[in-house]
Amino acid sequence: MDKNKKGTRTTDPKFRFLCFGVGAVGVYLGTSLVNSGHHVTFVDKPESAGLVRAKGLTVNLPNETLKIEEPDIVPTIEDALTHGPYDAAIFAVKSYDTDRVLKYLQPYQVALPAFICIQNGIGNEARLVDVLGPDKVIPAVMTTSIRKTAMGTVDVLHVRGIGMSGRHQLTTALINAFNHAGLKVKPYRDAASMTW
Repeated sequence: MDKNKKGTRTTDPKFRFLCFGVGAVGVYLGTSLVNSGHHVTFVDKPESAGLVRAKGLTVNLPNETLKIEEPDIVPTIEDALTHGPYDAAIFAVKSYDTDRVLKYLQPYQVALPAFICIQNGIGNEARLVDVLGPDKVIPAVMTTSIRKTAMGTVDVLHVRGIGMSGRHQLTTALINAFNHAGLKVKPYRDAASMTW
């Protein structure tokens, strides 16, 4: 965190995020964070990574459009780790891909940061905990309505917000960063109170 000579905060901390997936959720969160001054490295399949790198990312909000002309996107975790270190990861793959991606990530668990698990479906956080450990999983849920219209392009239909919980030391700072990016995050005491 940057401070001036008197010790007061002059700027909010900027984070380095690793985002798994360039579907609707990954594009929305990653593009919003980049436009707020954070760095995001995206990881997706080689064919998707190449298309997104060439086309860029676009988020059509109700009142504005956010763009990343040259996103930092790589096809493998090995490539992604050379762009680090990272403060946090956004886990935005489809629930049916969770086990496959976690198996792929398991050998790198020591080098990986805490994961914000923002997937639809029940049990995803527990699967991440099994591979990464309880200290590296930050549960989250999103109620904002998003539609993917093309590779790298999403329309945000209704900005409702995100719930985030957990006792990770970065949770409060991450909530602040997401809120400054316009993502409307509400903190919850625990994952159960957030989803039920």
